[in-house]
Amino acid sequence: MPLLAINIPVGLRFRDNPSTIVNQSIAPNPSPPDIPLPVPIFKNIGLAVDPGQTLALVGGNIQFNGGIATASSGQILLGSVKSPGLVQFEPTALGLNLNYSNIQNFGNIEMNGALINTSGLGGGKIDIRGGNVTLSSSGIYGLTLGNIDGRGIDINAKNLRLDQGAQIFASTLGEGKGSNINIRATDLVEMIGLGIEGYQQLRDLRTNKIPVIMG
Repeated sequence: MPLLAINIPVGLRFRDNPSTIVNQSIAPNPSPPDIPLPVPIFKNIGLAVDPGQTLALVGGNIQFNGGIATASSGQILLGSVKSPGLVQFEPTALGLNLNYSNIQNFGNIEMNGALINTSGLGGGKIDIRGGNVTLSSSGIYGLTLGNIDGRGIDINAKNLRLDQGAQIFASTLGEGKGSNINIRATDLVEMIGLGIEGYQQLRDLRTNKIPVIMG
């Protein structure tokens, strides 16, 4: 008998009005990862996966109300979906990628007093995909430690707003290159209260260059 082959895309299928995801985790880290230099941001770990693994939060609106997410040397993927469709999984040698090509509209991602951290050997990857993305009094950290190059911080949105001292760090503390910070907003990017000192903090500590792409 001939075999029946069924090809079903692997991913997350969303209907109308996906539910909101809220992260309020603030649990202290009992055993910080072994790193060559002490980094204060490792004092808290919150919602976390093992080093090198993927932490993905994909749903409707996403709210980090003081919440913390950690994936040391791994990757953190945040996706806010507003319209029906399929978010496909794309396995790679370095972990899972998410394909949003079937999604027409994106929802809101709000971080208030929150922290996202993938710092570690070869600073981990951070990918944020939403309609309106707001960072207030929050930090995104992808510090590169050791001799492996950073994997990048990507923010894709319709509108992006950073205020109340929000920070994005992608520097290197080792021999590897610091991550690029890629910000792509179709309508508006607002950075409120960020002066020259803030831009200097985004520089690669080895090359003294600012790894930021805006478009």
